[in-house]
Amino acid sequence: MGERRRRKKRRKGSTGNVSETHVSVSEGEGENSSLMNALESANRILYGTPNDDQNTSTPIATKPSVEVNDDIRQQICENTKMLNMILQKLHILDEIQAKLLRIDSDVTSIKQQVSEVTNKASKLEHSVTFISDTIDDIQKHGGVNAIRNKLSVVEAKTTDLENSAQNTHSRLSDIENREVDVQAVRNVISKLDCEMKRHSTMIEKKTQTDERITGLQYHTMKMNLVFTGVWGESRGENTEQKLRAFLMNELDIDYHIEFVNIHSFGRFQRGKPRPIVARFIYQADIDAVLEKANWLRGTPYRIHRQFPAAMDERRRSLIPVMKQFIEDGANVKLVRDRLIVNGQVYDPDSYDCEPTEPMNYARAVQSGANSREESDPIR
Repeated sequence: MGERRRRKKRRKGSTGNVSETHVSVSEGEGENSSLMNALESANRILYGTPNDDQNTSTPIATKPSVEVNDDIRQQICENTKMLNMILQKLHILDEIQAKLLRIDSDVTSIKQQVSEVTNKASKLEHSVTFISDTIDDIQKHGGVNAIRNKLSVVEAKTTDLENSAQNTHSRLSDIENREVDVQAVRNVISKLDCEMKRHSTMIEKKTQTDERITGLQYHTMKMNLVFTGVWGESRGENTEQKLRAFLMNELDIDYHIEFVNIHSFGRFQRGKPRPIVARFIYQADIDAVLEKANWLRGTPYRIHRQFPAAMDERRRSLIPVMKQFIEDGANVKLVRDRLIVNGQVYDPDSYDCEPTEPMNYARAVQSGANSREESDPIR
């Protein structure tokens, strides 16, 4: 019994040692797990498990001797220690390898920095050479005093430029402040431009309308003749009889002329004749009266066609020019409100003549056969 107990204690002790060894090996490195598993399998084959010893009541007669088991355990312990040492050294080697890699990276970085420093040193050497050459040139051309003088000139110019920049900045500030006013003025100008265009269009349309109205008025008046200076006037007199007596006595027209209407116009003043407007029916009667209108030269009587006010105003402005051309011997005709000079329409821009004093309108119409527009057919 005493021998069995001693064997059990030995087995338990050896099992504990192997377990501790297994723990240390597993903590050292996971790569030797297969070797530790083999050792544990050998331990179980040699000694069994603690549960097997407790459940077995009969002694183990087939196990090897105690001396052999002790030698194996001792060998296993030595191998375990050796493995732990190897693992520790492997771990140290890994650390050394990592440090070598870092050192290699640091060396590469140092090489790059040394290369950059070399390049900078080369550039500095070139700069020093350039500065040395510049100093030599400066010394050849007058030295530091010349440089100081040039620097003084540069400083003065710089000051002037700064002052100019300040003035420009202030002007720009004023312009920016006035930008709103300028924009408002632009808006007003734009509105005025639109209004001017609109008024120009309206004026153009009005001019066209006035021309049409003047043309219509002319066509309504083209059969009218105006007689001025026909004796004194009294209230209640018969204007038609007065005109027919004038045609008989002054123009020797003894045949009966058909009139549409005869009336006087203007303000009535006793003893002063007012103009008489006679509307004819036939153009032949008008031509007969105008042909004999030259008989009235030197008398207070005048005969002329009736025109609209606008056309009559333009005709009056052409009378001085027509007189000038007549004195120069030109062939002149006044047709409506156009002056025909030698077969061409008179254009003030193409002629250079100074008008003389204005003459009586009715007298100018009747001055000379060439100046009478009545020779042209009415259009």
